[in-house]
Amino acid sequence: MFFNRIAAISGVIAVVLGVLHGALLGDRPTLDDPIEDVVQYIGDDLTMHRISMVLGILVLPFFIVFFAGIVSKLRDGDRELNEAWGIAALAGAISVGAAAAIADTFVVLLFLRGGDGLDDSTVRVIYDGFVVAYGSAGIAIAGVTGSVAIAAIRREFWPSWYGWLSALAAVIGFISVGGILWTSSTGLLLGFAAFIGFRVWTLATSVLMYREN
Repeated sequence: MFFNRIAAISGVIAVVLGVLHGALLGDRPTLDDPIEDVVQYIGDDLTMHRISMVLGILVLPFFIVFFAGIVSKLRDGDRELNEAWGIAALAGAISVGAAAAIADTFVVLLFLRGGDGLDDSTVRVIYDGFVVAYGSAGIAIAGVTGSVAIAAIRREFWPSWYGWLSALAAVIGFISVGGILWTSSTGLLLGFAAFIGFRVWTLATSVLMYREN
């Protein structure tokens, strides 16, 4: 199907943009780091941060098309089996987009002017909001991948490994939220695991979607 291929290509583009976005953000302070580190981070490599900001915003339309392909796939089975996993995945996708949009808003506030005109306490509050917004997206991601996992395992519309990969992505996304509250090293590890897990899942989904007749 033509739309499946467009959705699959959109997923790959979203992954590439998301990886570049994360890489250009550099070594970010955590919620445990002192305010001086946050202020210094905001002011350093401002050009790279602004490019990252633009890339992060550009991810959203591609993910919208990708998620539409996933929801469409689930809805086909939902109608036959009188289930609603497609709606659950749609709700999760909307939540992912909302969390990302909130985080991107904080990023714009921080990097558009490099913190100029903002006192240190304000920079800290905005930065913490950015970290929490991105962290909360883990729950939404778990909602999407968990819904897909249940449908894929029950219906076997794609290879069996895909359903379990989706389940693993859901577990990692759910656990990663705890990284907001835990120690710096633990939080970074959980956040990185969720970042990689979701993108691996997106690539796997895109490949299977593209190859589908």
